[in-house]
Amino acid sequence: RGNVIVNTTNSGGSFNASGRYHKVAGNFTVWYASIPYGVYSAASTLEFNGTANQNYFNRGSLNSVLMNSGAGGQVTLGNSGATDWMLIGGTLTLTNGRILTGANRVNVINSAVAAVSTGNVTSYVEGTLKRNLLAAGGAYDFPVGTALRGYQRINFDINNPNPKTNMQVSFNNAAPGAYPVLG
Repeated sequence: RGNVIVNTTNSGGSFNASGRYHKVAGNFTVWYASIPYGVYSAASTLEFNGTANQNYFNRGSLNSVLMNSGAGGQVTLGNSGATDWMLIGGTLTLTNGRILTGANRVNVINSAVAAVSTGNVTSYVEGTLKRNLLAAGGAYDFPVGTALRGYQRINFDINNPNPKTNMQVSFNNAAPGAYPVLG
């Protein structure tokens, strides 16, 4: 029900939650002054299930993330100084609750088509979502949106062969351009 905070200013050491299922309703902070960072890998899941704004700050990686927040629940990414502010090597399941990236991004490096769920009107990435792609292509979901426009699921069916290795998608609030009257 509370916060998860792992903090050290000493160099070395690690925080490894491999093979664990963690639920957190408060803030999630893992901070290390130097490598290695906190790691959630190999059969581990981090479930966010708060009913208010939760903050996420982690310079390490995650395996699977489940958004299962109550009414009004959301996770805001903090700038940890890492390249990707929420790095997911497994799956991202969006059931309930939004992930607010701000200037940051969620990066799902698992290239499987099903690595990210389709999301819904109550659960999506509000900001930028980056996904790795299979060379064979496939139909990739990008459940993104904004507070003003809401959920705007984008699905790209990438043809085979695919020369791209990843794709980054965000949705903005800009109104569409006006088309000239013809004839």
